[in-house]
Amino acid sequence: MLGVVLVVKDKGNYFLKLTGPQKTVSHWASTLRTSFGADIKDEKEAELDQ
Repeated sequence: MLGVVLVVKDKGNYFLKLTGPQKTVSHWASTLRTSFGADIKDEKEAELDQ
């Protein structure tokens, strides 16, 4: 799964999720990033509470 919290100034927050088998998610991840101008170098890994 690849999850995105997209904050758009004056428009709100959008929560995007790409799910599927690892091979499928890996294949489409760059397309998802490109769709809203993301750069993988600016991404941060989220820490999950357990």
